[in-house]
Amino acid sequence: MYRSSLSAKEIATVIAGEGITLDETKHNQLQLAMFKIVQRYNGSLGLHVNVAGNDANDGLTPATALQTINEALVRSLGYKQSTIVLGSDITITEAPIPVNGTRISFNGPGVQRNITFASSSWTTDPDGTKRTLGFLGAYDLNFDRINIINNVTESGLTAVCLGSGGFVSFTNVNYYVASPSVRPMFWGGNLTGITSNNLNFGNTDAAGRFLVNVPAGGDPNTIWPWRSNRTSM
Repeated sequence: MYRSSLSAKEIATVIAGEGITLDETKHNQLQLAMFKIVQRYNGSLGLHVNVAGNDANDGLTPATALQTINEALVRSLGYKQSTIVLGSDITITEAPIPVNGTRISFNGPGVQRNITFASSSWTTDPDGTKRTLGFLGAYDLNFDRINIINNVTESGLTAVCLGSGGFVSFTNVNYYVASPSVRPMFWGGNLTGITSNNLNFGNTDAAGRFLVNVPAGGDPNTIWPWRSNRTSM
């Protein structure tokens, strides 16, 4: 409480320095908003996604599911952790927004669900980086009872999922690739760790296009540590 109140006063001082008058009512509103932000960051969120859902829904129950993973990630911003429960198989056709500092879990609710990354599901960030999923800061990315199907072949991608300082875990996950020319799924060079419990590579090329580790000046096609002769972990 003290810290959030102090921060509100500090921001009010900056606002005043810009020539904007902040009366007592607005100051109190600002303080309350910052307190809610602190509460939100320390909390968790559960969201449901279904291809038959609607992104105008609240996403809090299966009956009011969202339609896209992108909208679920938008709603997750600012929370410490978010669980995205898939009520159906989902295809990602456009690159979702990047996520900063949030623990994200993709769950199949007692059944195996597909997340398919379409060939169009990538974008170029302002810094020139190409990616589909982007996670920044200290984050955890968890997949539980998910089939990951990778169709992304854009040659400029280092990997479909780019992160910075994150930890990725897999439980009952099957990974498939559409062809040998798809880009690797994860960039190992910026991961702090990977753990798996029943991670399976569903076809011959999958293990070789799962994880890429790019050392300075190295070949972006150098795969580590899983190669095509590894079928499961």
